[in-house]
Amino acid sequence: MWQNLIVLVIVASAASYIGWTIFRGIQGAAGSCGGGCGSGCGAKAHTGNLVQLTSTPQEDDAATSPDELSTVSSTRS
Repeated sequence: MWQNLIVLVIVASAASYIGWTIFRGIQGAAGSCGGGCGSGCGAKAHTGNLVQLTSTPQEDDAATSPDELSTVSSTRS
């Protein structure tokens, strides 16, 4: 009997937590701040601060031509 009561309390707590989380999500989406979409009060427009990273191709000294032998080999017995 007391095991069922413990399980009932755990299930009720989990259900109320899920309900509360959904309720807060709905309330937050309807408000102007804290909706989680990135456009609320804390979102600031940062223009001109982006940096593009590019890499210039470098010659690979380790590449071998088809005529040269490779230093890595695999042999199966």
